[in-house]
Amino acid sequence: MALDVDYEAYLSGLEQSKETKLLSEELLNGYQI
Repeated sequence: MALDVDYEAYLSGLEQSKETKLLSEELLNGYQI
């Protein structure tokens, strides 16, 4: 059970890091324009 919860947290963390990376890239692109 605990492993399942940790895995869920790990996956949600991956999703958040992906979104954060996309956001930062969009901000950088916006500044370049």
